[in-house]
Amino acid sequence: MASIPLKGDASNAGDIPGLISRGPDFLGSGGAMGKAETAEILETMTLAFVALDEQFRYIYLNAEAERILNLARDQVLNHRLWDRFPGSELTEFGRELQRAMAGRIAIRFETHYAPLDRWFEVNAYPMSGQRLGVFLRDVTETKGIEAALVAAKESAEAANRSKDRFLAVLSHELRTPLSPVLMSVAAMAEDATLPPGIHEELVMIRRNIELETRLIDDLLDLSRIVSGKLLLHTRAVNLNEKVKNVALICREQILEKGIRLHIALEPRIGRVTGDPSRIQQVLWNVLKNAAKFTPEGGEIHVTTRITPEGCAQVVVRDSGIGIAPDKLPSIFDAFDQGDPNITQQFGGLGLGLAISKMLVEMHAGAIRAESEGTGRGATFVITFPPAQETAEEHTPKRPEEAARVGGVRLLIVEDHADTARVLGRIMRQRGYTVRIAATVKEALEILAEPVDVLVSDVGLPDGTGYELMRRAREIRPIMGVAMSGYGMEEDIVKSQEAGFSEHLVKPVDATQIEESIIRLLKGG
Repeated sequence: MASIPLKGDASNAGDIPGLISRGPDFLGSGGAMGKAETAEILETMTLAFVALDEQFRYIYLNAEAERILNLARDQVLNHRLWDRFPGSELTEFGRELQRAMAGRIAIRFETHYAPLDRWFEVNAYPMSGQRLGVFLRDVTETKGIEAALVAAKESAEAANRSKDRFLAVLSHELRTPLSPVLMSVAAMAEDATLPPGIHEELVMIRRNIELETRLIDDLLDLSRIVSGKLLLHTRAVNLNEKVKNVALICREQILEKGIRLHIALEPRIGRVTGDPSRIQQVLWNVLKNAAKFTPEGGEIHVTTRITPEGCAQVVVRDSGIGIAPDKLPSIFDAFDQGDPNITQQFGGLGLGLAISKMLVEMHAGAIRAESEGTGRGATFVITFPPAQETAEEHTPKRPEEAARVGGVRLLIVEDHADTARVLGRIMRQRGYTVRIAATVKEALEILAEPVDVLVSDVGLPDGTGYELMRRAREIRPIMGVAMSGYGMEEDIVKSQEAGFSEHLVKPVDATQIEESIIRLLKGG
């Protein structure tokens, strides 16, 4: 038998312990309740009850004890428990009963009786005359339910881990081939000698690559938020500046549709406390949503204001397709765009608003949607609480500063041939001295010579970028930028622990990498 001590007292057997402890006879000897009444209670109760003397001989067991223990009363009375169940005095069950008898204390625990394959809840009480009363309750069914719940929980957690891993691998596989395309398009778009028509086509290609990336990010963000794995890096954020930045990002899409964008910023709004990138993501999602559902020639009004309570608000109002009253309550549900026809007509996964709501609530804020009905536009109001004392948001150094760090020795480690070739070509054109490796082994051979910055993919054929960075730092001090199709919070932590100062999620372009290099060089 194996027993499990349980917390708490043993009083759940009702008034029977007090009853059996009265008088010299365990069944009572007159008084408030006589022997006959006590015996009747013990015989008809649904708990099994056994009484043992100081030698652990059976002196009484009720009908329920006979039933659940498969014992015959006339065969065990005056026989020792240890004789009936040889070796049981050495089990935890036996030791607990002996402890209760010797210490004259009440003990409650659970035990598994192997011969019957049953679990019992045991409550042992000291009785008068150096006797011990033992109540037993069959809890096998309860234990089975508990085991099933534990198994179901473990199965669900395993399935959730598998889902997270699948999404991460899917993200990696989708992001990796986009990197060389984005790099090439971004580099070509910087060429001022290109004809206007070609430049416009390149801008269109880049915009669609970034849209594809945003869809991938939405899937991962939803998984991270729901599982509680998304962390905020909060600081003081200039909300008006974020609104202006997002308006610039969405400018191409808005101009293409001939939508008139009106922006009115409250100059006194100041700063809010939050994660700058996540606040920008929320504003981006809402403004992109407005542009998506506003027809050509429509209008979008973006305003900031301060509430009477001192909260900062961003209001995005459009003249688009509107929201039916019965759809308003579910507008922030994941994968829900209100109407299947809307999904078919406008596309998208229906995740942007759901993620925005979760992110705003993580900032202790609120977001709501308003609409007078279909065809009458929609308004989204985003509220952030008053700013707290926190660090200021730092504006990243612009890539123009790269002119002052030209000639920096880069080691690019990337096994995706197209990405390595394109990135190497662009960085050489920008004045960097570039060496390229496709494996950890090749990279370590190159690191025998001085290298300023290591730019490495995380997944390599003969190891990982994490392993490479650790071994590189053993050779000499070196700064590192990790590139990966994996962008979960734990992936970023792994990069930091390995010694990388920057973690870029694919697809990346050369300018992003250059910005990271500049931050490292200026900070180093």
